[in-house]
Amino acid sequence: MLLEFRAENARSFRDRFSLSLEATRLSEPDVVREVPWREGGSPIGLLPATAIFGANASGKSNLLRVMSDMRTFVLFSFRLWRAEGPIPVKPFRLCDPASGQPSRYEVDLILAGVRHEYGFLVTAEQVVEEWAHSYPRGRRMLLFRRTVAGVELGRAERKKGRATEAILRRNALFLSTAAATGHEGLEPLYEWFRRNLLFAQEDNRTARQALTAEMLEGETTREQALALMREADLGITGANRLELDPELHEQIQQAVETLKGDVAEVEGARIAVEFEDFELRLKHHAG
Repeated sequence: MLLEFRAENARSFRDRFSLSLEATRLSEPDVVREVPWREGGSPIGLLPATAIFGANASGKSNLLRVMSDMRTFVLFSFRLWRAEGPIPVKPFRLCDPASGQPSRYEVDLILAGVRHEYGFLVTAEQVVEEWAHSYPRGRRMLLFRRTVAGVELGRAERKKGRATEAILRRNALFLSTAAATGHEGLEPLYEWFRRNLLFAQEDNRTARQALTAEMLEGETTREQALALMREADLGITGANRLELDPELHEQIQQAVETLKGDVAEVEGARIAVEFEDFELRLKHHAG
């Protein structure tokens, strides 16, 4: 679960900002979730949802885009970016480009009942700094710390850590690289970005509709989906499945099978299309 997200010098945000889901005295008691965050310690109160209010062009959408940028860096900086290519960072545009001021991204999480901290500083040229800590017994434990000078490894999974360090690139995150080397100690952190930090966007509408349809078919998930629709005040009180025309259904199935793992030539660029956790990812490679 997400405790807090922080960033600085990212998109339309020059100064440091944070989005916290930790409950306060103003939170309604019946919505607060008590979540354990360390062994033998008292749980922490978290909110299951939050809302962002503001005028038009005040940065509401950009906050989500900054979070999405961080997810992109973690998932794809090692797998998809060219070894000597630039980092597609989006700093605050009114800052002096010559200053080389890095963009900062941080998250505080609770994974399997243990608090974790992860963050990094990046410029268009390189990862300046990157770190990860956990708090299994309430005290901070180093997982790794990476600077321009090198990588300091924690006690756990040092062999995998050294293997990760051996193939680490200046423009790829250590966490992203660790996923490729099978670093078990960092896998839960990487998987949180892959499976939990998801965004409802125009380009994944079809996948989200498929997920909703699947939930409406399940005995336990159907009522959860309907309850969420009713709470959103969409005017929806129920939902029934309509069978597609058999011929149309077959055409859709063929299209889906074609898209899975297919490689198509589009305007001189090779685009590999794959389905992963109901998300459609497009991998662009230079032709």
